[in-house]
Amino acid sequence: MSEGPGSDPRSTHREPARFHVAADVVVLAPQSGEISVLLIERRNDPYRGRLALPGGFVDPGETAEQAARRELAEETGVTGFRGRFEQLAAYGPAGRRDPRGEIVSVAFLALAAERLLVQGGDDAASAEWVPVAEALAPGRLAFDHERILGDALRRAGYSAAPGSAGRESV
Repeated sequence: MSEGPGSDPRSTHREPARFHVAADVVVLAPQSGEISVLLIERRNDPYRGRLALPGGFVDPGETAEQAARRELAEETGVTGFRGRFEQLAAYGPAGRRDPRGEIVSVAFLALAAERLLVQGGDDAASAEWVPVAEALAPGRLAFDHERILGDALRRAGYSAAPGSAGRESV
């Protein structure tokens, strides 16, 4: 009796990995000579009460970008974002980036010309603009969002070093 594909140890066939897909958004905006990032306070576990990037799970039939824009609107009230909005990177489940299980996040970078009015909603207790130097303080952000924010700052041409909000010379 066969146990199905992949049951023979000599077989090279492996079942595909199964994981959930999330979308996160790094929104950056200048304010008084420094760069701020839009963060939410998580209303639910895991990381209840901690700051995080706006984001959430991709719904069936949605693209990662559609999910990112939906979550941005639901959690911060920012709708119809018109600035630069681009895919940043995908962050894999290796290293257990999320305590709920195997979750891949597709992160997006959004550059706003100025800080937009925000209001927490859905599963975000609040939404606020936080100076990048404060956001990058060790242990301040939930999940692997410190890493994602650092990558976004580099992509946007800003120094990821806390306290350094100026553009890097290229």
